[in-house]
Amino acid sequence: MKLVLTFFLLIPFTIFAQPTNDIKKLKETIHELAKEVMSDKKEFSLDFTLSLDEQKIVSKAFDKTISEIEVLKEFKTYQKYTSEKYTDLKESSFILSEFISFDTITYKSRGMPYLDILLLFKGTRDKYSNRAGNSDTIRIATKFVIINNKIKIDGSIYSTSIFYHDLDQLNLVKNTHTEFVVRKYKNYYETSEDGVIPIRNKNKWGLVSLNNNKMLLPAIYDSIFPFYDGFARVVINGGHNLIGRNLKPVFSENKVRIKLIDGIYLIADKNGKYQSLLDLGINSETAYIPLPEKITNSGEKQDLNINKPLRERLAHEYYKSAPYKMVQTQRYGQSFCYVINKINGDTLSSFHGFEFIDSHGDYLFGRRNDSSFVMKPDGKILFKNNNVCKIESPGYVIVYDKGKRLFGIYCPYTNIYIKPIYYYIEPIDRDRFFVVITKKGKIGYLNTSGKELFDTL
Repeated sequence: MKLVLTFFLLIPFTIFAQPTNDIKKLKETIHELAKEVMSDKKEFSLDFTLSLDEQKIVSKAFDKTISEIEVLKEFKTYQKYTSEKYTDLKESSFILSEFISFDTITYKSRGMPYLDILLLFKGTRDKYSNRAGNSDTIRIATKFVIINNKIKIDGSIYSTSIFYHDLDQLNLVKNTHTEFVVRKYKNYYETSEDGVIPIRNKNKWGLVSLNNNKMLLPAIYDSIFPFYDGFARVVINGGHNLIGRNLKPVFSENKVRIKLIDGIYLIADKNGKYQSLLDLGINSETAYIPLPEKITNSGEKQDLNINKPLRERLAHEYYKSAPYKMVQTQRYGQSFCYVINKINGDTLSSFHGFEFIDSHGDYLFGRRNDSSFVMKPDGKILFKNNNVCKIESPGYVIVYDKGKRLFGIYCPYTNIYIKPIYYYIEPIDRDRFFVVITKKGKIGYLNTSGKELFDTL
């Protein structure tokens, strides 16, 4: 009797034991996931895959009107795709011998919580190699949706390099932060063509000159909106007004409300009746602040196509054809890259040992030994950084601290480096000024040298 009793007591913990899958026990859950990946199983565990009911939750989060038939179709596609990805992973040439550690990042998409997990293993990258030992670090990237405190694979599971994983994480965090900025700060200064930069002091806003940082408008306003058609909306002590390019109030008395709808300013009187500026006999031919000087890659003045926004002109310059070409070869087991003058065929410079190198506008961007580089075509190194970096149009480098998940920037055209201490950073018109979101979630601006134009936020 005791033997029978003992046998039944062991059943729940052995034969019918279920793998841990609980977001509240994340460490144990990820260890179960690692065991799953290291196993000889050809199919991914059902405990980590979506059920039909869970697929319905995910599908309806993306499309509330989706039918039951369409949900079933998506579920079958999901099962097939997940199975194929897992099979591809199992048929890879590496051998996993030991689970080392993991990295995670959480975010939301269409209201659904997601969790990306990077699993790190020791093993052999090529099982067909004669090289002995398990000295390789192998990274497996996975993407899960969180449903009812469980993680369910979203189809993605693949081996990756640290370089591309870091770039994926950078893009994911950057996009998440950008969505926050767009949602919370819909109206922020994103052009230098008005010649001014907002400054914040003691929770009040003013304006300084773009060219010399001279205070043009004292920080007395609760809000200052970007200029449009020669005017900027301001809020002061609960009242609304407009300022022209002479930075003086348009109305002698503040208004109850001012709206900008379809490019037309509408002004409400005390009775709530709205009138346009034309109705009030006001046009945009007010005192004028000159536009900043046009700039080129070299910083020289040049009359560009003034009918296009400066940002668009700079992007066009950035993507112009470079006067050099790059030739990449393999020698003695190492990768070499030569920069060749297109006109006379002379070799301008050569690089070796880079896992990644490419041309971007007037500069080269590469990565070697977990460091990122920005270089001139002649080989001169302008910038080296051990954080995750990514080059963007029209010529700046995002610098991402993946430990703190904060952003900085390097600008090769102006040789400005701003350390990764911000939740969000965006250069305006190739480094004329910068928009940032601080770690406390407050918006602020930096001048062209990177100096903060705000008090403690």
